[in-house]
Amino acid sequence: MKLEGLTLRQGEAMLEKEYGKFFEESFVVLTFQNKRVILLGAVGGQVIPLANHNVTLAEVLATAKGLGPID
Repeated sequence: MKLEGLTLRQGEAMLEKEYGKFFEESFVVLTFQNKRVILLGAVGGQVIPLANHNVTLAEVLATAKGLGPID
């Protein structure tokens, strides 16, 4: 199921509806736990902490100060 772009509560509701097809009184709890991105490659490997839930790839790369020199 695609949950991208949904809030946690919207995702819970969607999954509860889908699970409801197979289980009575389904209950779903979603949490946002991985608040970091691991960036490997030319930058030498960095762990980028996420400031919020809505971070773009461009923001992660900017935080890492780019990809490094292109050969």
